Amino acid sequence: MQLPNSNQAEWDKLSTKLQSISTWKDLAQHLTDRTGDTELKTLNHFLSTDASAEVEKPFLANTVNWALKLPELFPTGTVPQVDATNLSVSLSFDEVMCLLSHQILCTLPRVAQKVNYNTSSFQSWWMWSKEDETSLNPSTAYLQTITQLLAANGGSKFGPCTVSYYNFTAASDGDHNNRVTALLDANNAKENKQLCQVKIQQQGAIGDQSEDIEMIFANENIGFGPGGTQEEIMFGVRPHMCVVPLLCRKVLPLAPTASVCAVGFPVVAKYTGYGKSLGFGGTLLKDENPVTRSSNLVSWMDAVNMNDAILPSWPVTSGIPSEAWVISKQCEVELAAREVVKATVCWKQAAELGRKVAGTGHWGCGAFGGDVHVKAATQLIAATLGGLQGLEYYTFGRKEFSENFEQFMALLNEKKPTVGQLWSWLLDYKQFTAKELQDNKDKMTEDFQLTNFFAFVGTELGA
Repeated sequence: MQLPNSNQAEWDKLSTKLQSISTWKDLAQHLTDRTGDTELKTLNHFLSTDASAEVEKPFLANTVNWALKLPELFPTGTVPQVDATNLSVSLSFDEVMCLLSHQILCTLPRVAQKVNYNTSSFQSWWMWSKEDETSLNPSTAYLQTITQLLAANGGSKFGPCTVSYYNFTAASDGDHNNRVTALLDANNAKENKQLCQVKIQQQGAIGDQSEDIEMIFANENIGFGPGGTQEEIMFGVRPHMCVVPLLCRKVLPLAPTASVCAVGFPVVAKYTGYGKSLGFGGTLLKDENPVTRSSNLVSWMDAVNMNDAILPSWPVTSGIPSEAWVISKQCEVELAAREVVKATVCWKQAAELGRKVAGTGHWGCGAFGGDVHVKAATQLIAATLGGLQGLEYYTFGRKEFSENFEQFMALLNEKKPTVGQLWSWLLDYKQFTAKELQDNKDKMTEDFQLTNFFAFVGTELGA
């Protein structure tokens, strides 16, 4: 990836322009010149509040100062990239702050993506408002945290930040089902074939228990967007982690057999709420020892959008509720195998880096239409095949699901089925639910509920 200093003449002009930015109005003019956008709602919000004055000078001064260090920190005018031949890239805190500042100032080259935002810059961030879809609007208080981060002494508080890439090559010429078969064969060769242990956390959020691994339920193009969901939360509490997509341009969008993880990005902010209620919950940088979860490995795991993949085949006039149709069809062999492969790849990479326990939850559920029972079993299979010792599984207050999951795990621990059996049941569940839909087609109602996967396995185990 080419940086602005790759062309000396262009850098001379840009650096002169950056040195003239000392007020919000200067920044607004600069952003308009760079992006062509004039409706900068966030900046207009700052300009209309008295509180913005106290952060204006330090925020802009620190941002510009870091940006001007580009030739010193990146003398080649390029950003190193992870790919199949360069599996890991490490940046110093200074290098991360320099790139973050250029994202804030929208001075990096844009890149075409299949999404409606561009993670090479904060252009969309400056344009969002409280009336927009997102709730991750930059409040003055949150901007103060970014200012504190930009002003931090990297040598004393932050270590190197490392991004790693992994691509699963076993049975690479086959389909996803063949890849699962290869993983099962490898697992069968192990002396210890027991299923991974799961600790169910009804309250709290991923990272609360200081797990080795924090899962980000991502899109195939990793980065922040307008949704205010888990991926945006992870970037929001670690604003400096926004540089990660810059190091991954060669491998995005992520292939189903690929994963990206990062370490060395401590949490510097707290949050409240979720989605449209998401808000800034305070800074962690005012404390004597602000660095939290800096040693945690953050892993991006993109799921299939089951609604997009399955709903086009939904027989609208059949009377079958769309949700029941999606649940039944998501255990089609290639869809189910793709999800097992993706999760296994993420956790296999983490395990090979010495990590043992992952914090996870309702991956690919919600807007993507994944069934919570099926996805929990999928992740249990993948964690076992990937070599993890345990999962901290957050159910986000869903009491009934938590209790069902506890009973399910107790049954598995008692009966001790193999991971191969659990995979077979996942595929059998598709035929079971198809028959259940057929048997109930004449008495179908909108609130019809399929037998969930946990209960189906219980029947298979004679419980």
